[in-house]
Amino acid sequence: MIERQIEIIAEREKISRDKAADKLVSDKQPSAQFSSPSDIGEMVGFLVTENAKQVNGAAWTIDGGWTAQ
Repeated sequence: MIERQIEIIAEREKISRDKAADKLVSDKQPSAQFSSPSDIGEMVGFLVTENAKQVNGAAWTIDGGWTAQ
């Protein structure tokens, strides 16, 4: 889904794929970075610790603010 959006921006604005990806993510989320598998792994690592023992029924997004737009 995101790859197609990047392609469309690159074609429309006649810019490289990397510049189109930067533009897309900068327009969509405050962190201006795509989330990585390690970001998700870090959250999972936290959730299996004693520090997260009272976390129940929570839905946490790991998307750099994308869904908050």
